[in-house]
Amino acid sequence: MPPTSITACCTRSLIFVDSDILIRAHAAGRWASRERAAERLRRLWMTRDGRVSVQVLQECYVALSQHEGSGEAVASEILRNYDSWVSAPETPATIRRGAEIQAFAGLPFWNAMIVAAAEQAGASLIWSERLPDRQLIAGIRILNPLC
Repeated sequence: MPPTSITACCTRSLIFVDSDILIRAHAAGRWASRERAAERLRRLWMTRDGRVSVQVLQECYVALSQHEGSGEAVASEILRNYDSWVSAPETPATIRRGAEIQAFAGLPFWNAMIVAAAEQAGASLIWSERLPDRQLIAGIRILNPLC
């Protein structure tokens, strides 16, 4: 269905990517979900619509640096590529917003921080395997892009 207005046609939709998707795309190994995750990220690189938070990068670093076939140097290099996807670092206000989201959405605090960071980044969509698929939280749709 075509857009009904010039705004609908030309509005960018920023997508916040949770750490589990980045880890899936970059962890050594061969499985179908790795290829799907890598393809989704390639599309975001082409459109420049991908966003992450410092928390996401921290989680990725820990997981990738401990993953067989990666190590600290490889993990650091992978994450360096995503520096430009961090639009604004978390602040005390982000933490307070995360606590609000935790209270009204019933999410664990660290998951609520993902939603708060996505909101701060201006994202309309979160790609995640661990957050509740297809839910709308704080005006942001959550989808598992690997399903």
